[in-house]
Amino acid sequence: MIKVLIVDDDVLFRSLLRDSLVDEGFVVHLADNGEDGIRKLIEQEVDFVISDLHMHVMDGLTFCKTARSDARFKNMPFIFVSAYGDTQILAQVSSLGNSAFVSKGRPANELLQLIKQFGTMEKPTEAQPFSEVIQALSQGAGQLKESPAPDLTQQTKMPEHPRILVVDDDDALRMVLSDILLKEGFVVTTAIDGQAAIELLRNHTYDLVLLDIFMPNISGYGVLTFINEHNISTKIIMLTAYSELKLAVECKELGADDFIGKPFMRRDLLNTIRQVLTK
Repeated sequence: MIKVLIVDDDVLFRSLLRDSLVDEGFVVHLADNGEDGIRKLIEQEVDFVISDLHMHVMDGLTFCKTARSDARFKNMPFIFVSAYGDTQILAQVSSLGNSAFVSKGRPANELLQLIKQFGTMEKPTEAQPFSEVIQALSQGAGQLKESPAPDLTQQTKMPEHPRILVVDDDDALRMVLSDILLKEGFVVTTAIDGQAAIELLRNHTYDLVLLDIFMPNISGYGVLTFINEHNISTKIIMLTAYSELKLAVECKELGADDFIGKPFMRRDLLNTIRQVLTK
């Protein structure tokens, strides 16, 4: 069983990546900065580290160098993630050895697939340096630029304060999504499941519904069917785990405007919302 430590001060990225890796059979430990990461390395058994490059308290590169100064972790593999960077940073990552870089700007499901690929690789030996083991992961993954912002010049104007209904039975995720959207100026209402969402949709109007697929009582499918049968005018984005992407595509065929796979990045989420609202 592969044991991984995720170190990132972005609580949304950290929690969603954790959930996805746990679903894939990984044992996951969490830390929100480099100093906390050092403590977790000492306390927990870890096979490799996924660390953000840019963090408060201690950045990813300093965290890696500090950890490897301890003989117990001198060969600890690191996968660095970041939404931005430059060729100089990529060069620093390469110079560390036993490390790779994956851009947060890549699709979230692709990032997860790369990590899963890494997790299934055989551990390095003295005859096979780690740099060779992760070559497949590094190739094509060192894109340091963020995904470009959407071109809205040919799109309709987004409402000034869009009303968004967030429907998810995961309390932590619902709270995190609400906090992100409120800070961006959206008007946010939340529902704990499909039944609660339908009651809200009967009595209120929303510009957009963020809708989880699998929930107790009434699923996302049920809410989507209700919206279609009652001709409710709202945009719909399905929230789906990586393993449910096929189902999300089916939801789109049934009327959903788009879907976004978990784990998703804050930038990906906001870009998708804005693109859908301005269609």
